Amino acid sequence: MTPGEFIEVFDEISEAPGGIERLRELVLQLAVRGRLVPQNANEEPAAVLLERIREERAQLIRSKQIRPQRHRDPITCSQLKIPEGWKHLYLGDVIDLEYGKSLPLKDRKDLGDVPVYGSNGVVGKHDVALVNGPCIVVGRKGSAGAVNISRRSCWPIDTTYFVRPYGGMSLKYTSLMLSAARLEELDRATAIPGLNREEAYLRETLLPPLAEQHRIVAKVYELYGLIDRLEQHIVAKREYHEAFAAAATNIV
Repeated sequence: MTPGEFIEVFDEISEAPGGIERLRELVLQLAVRGRLVPQNANEEPAAVLLERIREERAQLIRSKQIRPQRHRDPITCSQLKIPEGWKHLYLGDVIDLEYGKSLPLKDRKDLGDVPVYGSNGVVGKHDVALVNGPCIVVGRKGSAGAVNISRRSCWPIDTTYFVRPYGGMSLKYTSLMLSAARLEELDRATAIPGLNREEAYLRETLLPPLAEQHRIVAKVYELYGLIDRLEQHIVAKREYHEAFAAAATNIV
């Protein structure tokens, strides 16, 4: 997508119903497809990053800190346009969704400074961490697929998974990649929404070089900031319109 095409789409949907969320989703999908910032052939390719991820994961498996995932045949045929230096793979090739642990309200220490995470964000505090930060917390039950970043050590409860990026991978980019995977679509529970991690691992994704990850994150947050300002402008415009309409009702 060229800058002109992006501006044309921006103008078309920005004030349409649901337009703000559609703009955020557009930015996110362009980001994870390598269409938001230019590639640099001189940068370390994603294949090198992927090898570091595999080495770190293998070490964690040997030390029994994580369990190996089920075998998956590699992706051999892709209909996606893969940017230079990127890798096409499964989400499970680069992350592990580790289970949170129950922490009943009666056992929490509210005077502590450790955030307790539920499926859609912080739900309390405690004085001991389950996971050394930073990490990403993903909703498993309730708000299945919701993605939150914790920059501090934290306690994800049993309605969540947590993710610790491997190989030096960007925390923020990993969060964007998880959000773009639309894990909420994998909800399979009947009464309470739930995310099956084996299904999540089969989501296909693209892995960019590490240096490009940082550029993508910077551009995404720049555009998100502009979209937030646009949203404030639209809300203010709507409020002014409603106030004017109310004030004009008595005009004769």
